[in-house]
Amino acid sequence: MKKNPLIGKGLAVGIILLFVGTCIVPVIAQDTEKPLPSSRGNWLYVGGSGPGNYTKIQDAIDNASKGDTVFVYDDSSPYYENIKINKKIDLIGEDKISTTIDSNHIGNVATITASYSSISGFRIINGGIVPDYGIRVESARNCSIFNNILENNAFGICLDGWNVPGGMCIDNLIFNNTVRNSKHAAIRLYDGCSGNQVFRNTVTENGDGIEILSTSNDCFENNIFENNVKNNREGIALVNSHNNNISRNNISNNSYYGIWLDGVTNIIIDNIIKGNKLGIIIMGHSRNNLITKNNITDSTKYGISLEENKENVISWNNIKNNFIGIRHWMSNNNEITYNIFVNNMINAYFINGKNIWDSNYWDNLKLIVKPIFGIRFLILPWVQFDWHPAKQPYDIPGMR
Repeated sequence: MKKNPLIGKGLAVGIILLFVGTCIVPVIAQDTEKPLPSSRGNWLYVGGSGPGNYTKIQDAIDNASKGDTVFVYDDSSPYYENIKINKKIDLIGEDKISTTIDSNHIGNVATITASYSSISGFRIINGGIVPDYGIRVESARNCSIFNNILENNAFGICLDGWNVPGGMCIDNLIFNNTVRNSKHAAIRLYDGCSGNQVFRNTVTENGDGIEILSTSNDCFENNIFENNVKNNREGIALVNSHNNNISRNNISNNSYYGIWLDGVTNIIIDNIIKGNKLGIIIMGHSRNNLITKNNITDSTKYGISLEENKENVISWNNIKNNFIGIRHWMSNNNEITYNIFVNNMINAYFINGKNIWDSNYWDNLKLIVKPIFGIRFLILPWVQFDWHPAKQPYDIPGMR
């Protein structure tokens, strides 16, 4: 008896569909109304309406394996938890506006101790008091923190290599986050942090903005770039840190300073620094730093202030509409060259110290040389000179 050919074809199609189905069904159930991208590891789900989904984020993390992804739906938000990521996973929220983790003012909202982990897509709120954080990375490397909103924490995001003897936080990424209403620093790199990238974050209405803070000169080679740092008490600070790069940031309307520099061989380049009380303040331990191609405007006190430092290079900056363009106090052997001074109430002033002034453009130049008036020995009127002032303002290449 001959077999019905339609039966054979139907059986083959059924086997193919069964095989495809077993390839795409996740280990843990999901909300089938919301399709998700594929991942190499298994996916675990929190919230939503799928059978087998976890109720708590930490339970899913605890049951995940290295390389898994934990996806959190916003259906059951807010999640009142303090989460700890202690294995290499990706933790993803469905929507950074509506997927909320709230620690109810107790402890860190999220703590990461495992390298190569990531957290994204969350609203992180109500961390504990000092020294608690919204997100804290402890002695881990190659972690990614991105596309989150952090609000109302004592500190926002912290990379910290200090808590483990010999620990380091290396090669981590912090990008595309919004951090606001932190009582203290919005983003902090603290002790043992090197090679980290902090970029394209919006940092607003915090106590402090972004800071690299070291107690033992071991924070180096970090890049802080393309961030919008505005309406904080303080903008960007480097303390006891070296070989860091601060570039292409918009730093505006901070009530104290735009950039605080206390370190060596750092580069501050191509930033827009506008409407702060102090544009850039360079402190006593600073030397061999390069400050170049910055637009420093509308400072209510000083565009640049040098405080007891030496051997820094300040060149090719646009210093405009400040109360005092540059002031130096007890500072020596700094090179102040090829800058543009326009429409400052006082272009330059000094108290003690001797620096190198050369080839700057001064909008009020009336002589062949430019005298810079100040005080020596705290009481005697004194003068220094720019011996080769420019006759026309420079067109500084590459400046925004």
